[in-house]
Amino acid sequence: MTGVKLDCEVVPFINSMNIGKGHKFAIFEFSEDQKFIKHCYSEEQNPKQRTKTKEEDNEAFERLKKYLTDHEKKASPSYIIYDFSFTSETLGGRTVEQLVMLS
Repeated sequence: MTGVKLDCEVVPFINSMNIGKGHKFAIFEFSEDQKFIKHCYSEEQNPKQRTKTKEEDNEAFERLKKYLTDHEKKASPSYIIYDFSFTSETLGGRTVEQLVMLS
């Protein structure tokens, strides 16, 4: 599929995820006319209560999987951006933060 563009709200939303840390994950899908990628669903989070351990991050990822399972009958091809974040003891207590895109 070529010529697909991002909906005008997608880039600012992704930037707010990266800078503001207000969402743990977001799901994007194609518009009905297949010309745009649009925001579909996101899980909000309090930036001060971010995941700090692998276990907390795993719980958040399980919520994402549950959402996808609960909505799979009406699901269309989609992209997911997940705000992966935890403190690594093997890296000397360093916080690992990365936006990851899944398709």
